[in-house]
Parts: sequence; structure tokens; C-alpha cells
Amino acid sequence: MYICFMISVLETYSTLVEYCNKDQKGFVTPKVFNAFAALAQKKIYNSFFSSVATAKGVRMNQTDGSREFSADKYIKEDLSRYIRKVRLEPLSSGQVGYTSADGGSVAHDNYSIMDSSVYKKPSDLSRIISVSTPRKIQCELVYNDDDINNILRSNLSRPSVNFPVALVGSDIEIFPKSTSSEPNYLITLSYYRQPRSLYVTGYNDISAGDFDFTSEPTYAEAGPDLPDAFNCRDFDLPEHYKAELIETIAGYIGIKLRDNVLVNKPQQ
Repeated sequence: MYICFMISVLETYSTLVEYCNKDQKGFVTPKVFNAFAALAQKKIYNSFFSSVATAKGVRMNQTDGSREFSADKYIKEDLSRYIRKVRLEPLSSGQVGYTSADGGSVAHDNYSIMDSSVYKKPSDLSRIISVSTPRKIQCELVYNDDDINNILRSNLSRPSVNFPVALVGSDIEIFPKSTSSEPNYLITLSYYRQPRSLYVTGYNDISAGDFDFTSEPTYAEAGPDLPDAFNCRDFDLPEHYKAELIETIAGYIGIKLRDNVLVNKPQQ
């Protein structure tokens, strides 16, 4: 179990009902709330990465705080909870290659130069940190065909067992291909996952606070004004983003209802 302080969906929903419509409770229905909850969570999550660049600029200007007051340390600590490390097995030979728009199999131009091993990306992948071979050698990452073709044709930078290269596209393609001595060629992928949700209450082998990687944050009702904690899912965000989260959802609801007060409140 991962013990952490996350944002309660029950408290967030209750606060939004008061925040958005203090006199006429009810228009912030669970359906309206759930429609914007995941969107607001993703917006705050994406802001972490732009904050890393901002913190780097602050550090270079020598205006960053020291130790626990460092903006760089602050944002990287928030991002650390989203890091995952998995072992990936290559796709079978019948699955190698790209798929055309009409669904047909397309051979990759690079196979005429050097064979490769292809790996499917995890469904919750957000951004890749590193790719390592079974020998614990990190691959050089490239992101388009022109770059990989130039590398493969070069006598100086041609990939080898000691200098592997990963082409990141719809899949992850490793050059050179696995050898007979390493038939499985399980690579290690370290990446930032997408934010999901946490269980509000436990049951069977699941404890309250465990991650639910299959669900977005959700508020469920067992009856009028009665939450269904079993089917509710908390936000997958650090607790100190609660105020920003509430204001972001309120802003989205204000746009939907064309309520200028709600739209402008978060900006103020």
C-alpha cells in the first residue's frame, strides 16, 4: 500500500456544491462534477512539467531557495509519485512494423539497414524517462525516422550492443535487434505515468488509498445527497493542490453554465 495524503473526492465535491451554488444546492450534480474532474486533474498534472522548466530558470538565476525550500526540489518531489518502472517483452515477429491507415502491415525502411526489436508502450505512459537493455545500458532516445536513419547509416554512430538506440513513436523500437544469446531481450522502461485515482474505501485485498490504475477520479451516489464510498475514487494529486483543483473545476463549470462569476473567481 502506498501511504500518502491525496485529495478526497468527497470533500472536493461537497466544497464545489457550496462554492458554485450556495443558495440553490444541486446543480453541481455528480454527472457534471465527474465530467470535469479528470480534465482538471490532467491540467494540474501537465503543469508540473512546465514548472520544472520554470524552476530550472530560477536555479540558473541563483534565486532558488535552499534544500527543502527549493522550487526545483518541490516540483520534482510532486512528480516522483508518478514514476513507474516496468519490464517489456518484444512483440512477436508477426507484429513487427507499423500499421497503415487502412490497417495493413507496413515494413519499416530501417529494417533494410538493421533489424530491430519492437515493444508496445504501456497504456498509462505519459513521458519516457529512460530505456535500458538487459545489460543495464541506457538507450539513446530519438523521436523521428530521419534521425534514426542518419544514425543507422553512419559508420560512427551506428547502434551496437554497447551503444543501443531507441526510436520512440507509436511503439518503442530498439536497435540493434536482440541476439541469440539474449532471446527475450526484456528492456526496462522508466516513465511518468498518467494520473489515475485512488480507492476511497477498502475491500478484499484492496485498502483505502491504494491506486486504481483503471479509473479516473469519480463521485458516486448511493442515493440523494448520499455518497457511495465503495464506487467513489479520490484524486491522484498531492493534497496541497486541493485549492487549485477546486478552482479549476469551478472554472470549467462556470464556462459550461456561462457564469462569469465562477469563471473569474479562479483567475482572481
